[in-house]
Amino acid sequence: LSDFQTSNGGVATVSERLQITDPYMWTSATPYLYKVDVVLQDCQMASSVAEPQELDRVSVRHGIRKIHFDPNHGFYLNDQKFKIRGFCDHDTFAVVGMALPDRINLFRAQAS
Repeated sequence: LSDFQTSNGGVATVSERLQITDPYMWTSATPYLYKVDVVLQDCQMASSVAEPQELDRVSVRHGIRKIHFDPNHGFYLNDQKFKIRGFCDHDTFAVVGMALPDRINLFRAQAS
């Protein structure tokens, strides 16, 4: 749902659904992205000879994926178990804070 201001000062809500049959699913190995173009037009200003006036246009790149988290079995991406590797050490190197050198993060990731 999106709200936008109308020319007379009101607010209108726009909602649109689309269905993609057999989509390419986004994964970390195959990060397929769709391009979605959304165009808002003023059709009241259009006549039988003139095209509707374009009011706004937005392009967004979006990956389609299915995610699920099971507290006993972990994270699933597109119905396949996916191991998330990471760590929480924001206080381990408190002296450097956010300036933690990349080589330390690489070492931690490789060690886990």
